[in-house]
Amino acid sequence: MNNKEIEIKLDLRQDIDNMVKLRLHRYNVKHCKYMEEHSSYTHNDKITANFGIFKDEECLGGAVGYISFGWYMLTDFCIDESLRGQGIGKEIIMKIEEFAKENNCIGVQLDTWNFQAPEFYKKLGYIVWGEFKDCPPETTHYYLYKKF
Repeated sequence: MNNKEIEIKLDLRQDIDNMVKLRLHRYNVKHCKYMEEHSSYTHNDKITANFGIFKDEECLGGAVGYISFGWYMLTDFCIDESLRGQGIGKEIIMKIEEFAKENNCIGVQLDTWNFQAPEFYKKLGYIVWGEFKDCPPETTHYYLYKKF
């Protein structure tokens, strides 16, 4: 193919997103035995598993995540500031870990910033495997995991 025939442009249509994910999925299953045996294109068979914190039917926080490739991926976690320091964070992480183990997960992955809770996760046995400095500026973004 002649590169002069190729055009690269911004395109916000959802069909581009789906097409790229499909092509990537096809490539991944071709080159990764685990993906070939355990995933389909419904983007790798994610199992959504969210946990809410409620008081009198009001949501005061919670954890959002999903299982993919044998790991529970904790994507968002927030507790109302009035409830912090009472052990609720540890309790919800324990529930996530219990759920992950019941679903035969290898472990839990998450990320947090330096101004959030990296020390909290470390106390619960999570290991920092990566740091991304200055994103956003003057912060450190930590990537952690806990393998069962």
